[in-house]
Amino acid sequence: MTTLIFLISCQGNDDRIGAIIPVPASFTNVLIKLPIAELEEGINKILGQQLFDGEFALNKKKDSLFLKIKREERIDIEYYQGRLHLALPLNISAIIKSRLLGVSISNAAKPIKFQAKAELSLELNIDERWDLEFDSRWETITWNEPPNFKVLGLKIDLAELIEKEIQTHKRPLEKIINAILQDQINLRAGVERLYRSIQKPLKVSATPLPFYFTNEAISLRGNFVKFEINDTLFFQLEHQSILRINDAQNSHQLLEVLPLRTNPLSRHAQISSFVELRLSFLKIEQTMDSLLVGKELNLEGIAAKVNRVEISPHEGFLKWNLTVEGDINGIISLFVVPSIDEDLVMRFSAFDYELPKMEGWAKITDLAMHRAIEKYVVSQSSYDMSPFLYSLDDCIARGLNKSVLSKKIALDLDLNTFTLYSKGMNEDEIQFIFQIEGRAALSIKDKVFVQRE
Repeated sequence: MTTLIFLISCQGNDDRIGAIIPVPASFTNVLIKLPIAELEEGINKILGQQLFDGEFALNKKKDSLFLKIKREERIDIEYYQGRLHLALPLNISAIIKSRLLGVSISNAAKPIKFQAKAELSLELNIDERWDLEFDSRWETITWNEPPNFKVLGLKIDLAELIEKEIQTHKRPLEKIINAILQDQINLRAGVERLYRSIQKPLKVSATPLPFYFTNEAISLRGNFVKFEINDTLFFQLEHQSILRINDAQNSHQLLEVLPLRTNPLSRHAQISSFVELRLSFLKIEQTMDSLLVGKELNLEGIAAKVNRVEISPHEGFLKWNLTVEGDINGIISLFVVPSIDEDLVMRFSAFDYELPKMEGWAKITDLAMHRAIEKYVVSQSSYDMSPFLYSLDDCIARGLNKSVLSKKIALDLDLNTFTLYSKGMNEDEIQFIFQIEGRAALSIKDKVFVQRE
């Protein structure tokens, strides 16, 4: 019975069925939540220990200072005032090379080691290719102990030296930090994977016929959204597409490539969708066979059994030819339209009938026959479709949970308003378009970004 929900559900009472129309575009506008804790975990996993390995000239005598700066422990990240603030515990190793009377000497065997904490801030942006852009600012460096020492006859104030060099080369240093992060974090790969995944058919019904939910992509837009919430980053994603429910999985559907990024058209996180269902009359016949064939039809005390059901379009109606045998034998032709009430109960209403080939029906008056036929049609074909429609969001969520993204994202989907937008048919099939309203949100669960290979 689940499939029957889709076959005949629509809105209105006595409206004839019109022509098939194009499916309006659907907009799914969601906020993706990137918890700072997950971002911190991801950066700690992908950012290497070695941060700097280089040389500074100390004076005109060609004395040199060699520094190796390593990340000592985990990086702590906080978010406020629209920027990420990173605290990096550092382990600094210093080697002096000096020339005395033409001889080069150094403390390479016993480097001087110090600990410090560097602080920098980051602003995240995203370019048209969906690659992250980082705007880094060096803030401060705090020493655990003052790094003053004397070696090889040279008195070194390491703090003053490093801080002076940082101030002198601050912008190049910030660009280096930006480049390191951009080289290690591949947001585009993650978005491409998501875009491919949402275009793959999802099975949403198995019996009596399988149905697949398909998403034909038109565009994808996105940008960061600033909220004064200190433990979460928010990324707004807006997807425009054509949504359909099909009775067969289209394995030949071409997946659209990720388009260039543009900003969302709307700031409201909501779903405004139009979902099309098309089904051939042959499929409808197969379903109605399972419901009606073999069932007894009682018309004012005259009994007959339905042996066959044939369905075809006829002047805005569905024409059902019921082949029956028993007290009456032959074909009863019914002209019906599907309808659905405010409680989402689907019904077929019979507006007329014909008896083109019938024996033994003359004992029944025309009024009694019409009343009996309509009572039979309504009793055999009505169905409460609300349980299936209100579980559609769970079906979609379960389908996504089987994808490769299930370990990385958590989907919160709520489809709460269902309205028939249109119904139509041609010579071969019938079309229903439902307007669905709701909301959706995504939360990152693990490995926020994909590391570049």
